[in-house]
Amino acid sequence: MAKSVVFVAEQEAPSQVFARLADHIAGRYGHGGWLACHLGYGEKISSFPRLARDVAEAVCVLAGVSPERGLADAEVAACGTAHVNGIPYGLYADTWSRARGTMHYPREVRAAASFIFLADECDKKAVRKRFPNATVTVTGNPIWESFFFSEDTKDAARALLSGACDIFGNRIAFTPQDSVILCAGGTDYAENVLHFGSVMNAFAMSRGQLWAKNAAVVFAPHRRDFSEPEAYRFFSRSANGVRTFVAQGSAFPISRLTAASDLVVDARTLAGVEAMCLRKPVIDFCTALSIARYRNGNGYSRFEPSLRGAVHTVYGDTNMLAFSIQHFLGSGGAGMRERQELFMPRPERKGSALEKMYEALKRFF
Repeated sequence: MAKSVVFVAEQEAPSQVFARLADHIAGRYGHGGWLACHLGYGEKISSFPRLARDVAEAVCVLAGVSPERGLADAEVAACGTAHVNGIPYGLYADTWSRARGTMHYPREVRAAASFIFLADECDKKAVRKRFPNATVTVTGNPIWESFFFSEDTKDAARALLSGACDIFGNRIAFTPQDSVILCAGGTDYAENVLHFGSVMNAFAMSRGQLWAKNAAVVFAPHRRDFSEPEAYRFFSRSANGVRTFVAQGSAFPISRLTAASDLVVDARTLAGVEAMCLRKPVIDFCTALSIARYRNGNGYSRFEPSLRGAVHTVYGDTNMLAFSIQHFLGSGGAGMRERQELFMPRPERKGSALEKMYEALKRFF
């Protein structure tokens, strides 16, 4: 059997990145036969014997960094097997501070890692302490990178969405004059109810406010939220004259909803990242439950975009949420846009993140 490069990831985001990297290498350089992908897309990888065989015969291994111990078993096992067999291996931290949450990787595995790929510069110092012998490369994130090259303008996205019906049959109709707020949900129903409900309360407080006129809010449960649609019916009712819609499914790609919006009220989802790349104001609304889950899942509570002013964080205060929505719809978030440009500068060209990864890996081929 020919030696291969092994990609392994259980979480959805690094799985998507590695799939793109595999396609990039195979399509551009013809090395497709050298690639062995073990990708869970958010599910546990069960084929451990095949993974172990592939790693034992690999020229190098690239693993994702799953901050949750329950979704890191395959990655830790792959790196451990590579370490025992003297095979070069490294990790890819696909988001901010992700490399800080690696204490469930054995110390000897961290010490022997050959290379680390980072999505952002902010983790370089911490990574050098955790992985003292690894070559650190800031590659960026190819998914984030693609957001900068979106072909959907705000008006075009609204035109494509208009006429469609949300999951309760409410017909969507957006005009250029509307103020559209996207409320992006995560995969957890309980968190979404608290998140969406707070936005509804904020609109209920807006009586007499001019900013509420021509306003529409789109509640977008995550595509991996498998709750019964009926569970979200309450959020399809208008709040103080503000039109509300619940959008989920193939008719409502989250990228299109983000492009169509004027403001995103986020809960640390990918929609918030895309909104930053599109230079839209983002309110990072955090409930006590969402903060606890974020800390438990990542091993830390810091959120780099908030620290850099690229988003505006509100901690569970509905009054402050109402004020913040009013403020950013009125101002357009010019100051935040400047900080977003510093924090997430536009890449020179599409595909540069994948190319950096390939350039760093090809020495093993």
